Amino acid sequence: MSPWLTAAIIVLIIAALIAAVLAAPIGIRIIYDGQLKVAFSVFSFTIHPPKKKKKPPKKEPKNTAPKVKLKSKFSAMPLTDKVAIIKTVVTKFVRKMYFDKLKLHITAACSDSAKTALLYGRLCALIYPPVAMLKHYGRVKNDDVRLSSDFNRQSTAADADISVRIRVIDALAALIAALKMIV
Repeated sequence: MSPWLTAAIIVLIIAALIAAVLAAPIGIRIIYDGQLKVAFSVFSFTIHPPKKKKKPPKKEPKNTAPKVKLKSKFSAMPLTDKVAIIKTVVTKFVRKMYFDKLKLHITAACSDSAKTALLYGRLCALIYPPVAMLKHYGRVKNDDVRLSSDFNRQSTAADADISVRIRVIDALAALIAALKMIV
């Protein structure tokens, strides 16, 4: 076999591996049923993040210099430019997302019935517009979003199960589009 043919085969194998990585889906699953559980998936392998260990509090050194806050280019932009960047990210990123499961059940409750009604209204205003945007722009396969109010309970109850995946190439394209607009 000639060295050129060997080099061509190696280049094609490397290109095929890069294409496989870029086309691979990455995902996240968030479950809340009184306790938050998060799992990541890459190449259909599920990865559970390690549990955080409690660290002893650090002693603060004396005579610390004041921190200088640097302004980013994004914070100095006018509001119309920020909205355009957010719209670009939403259209490029959310349109490529697959919501395999979007389950959200919230029961609003307080000790006072008037506060329960106000809480229910605030939750509806907070939850339903983003869910409608996700249904419009994204690909939602199985959605079950329910908000209710219970005037006999004393505290709010919630449970959620959200599973989202996106291809690596689509996430990179959205990131590059947003960076182009900032720079």
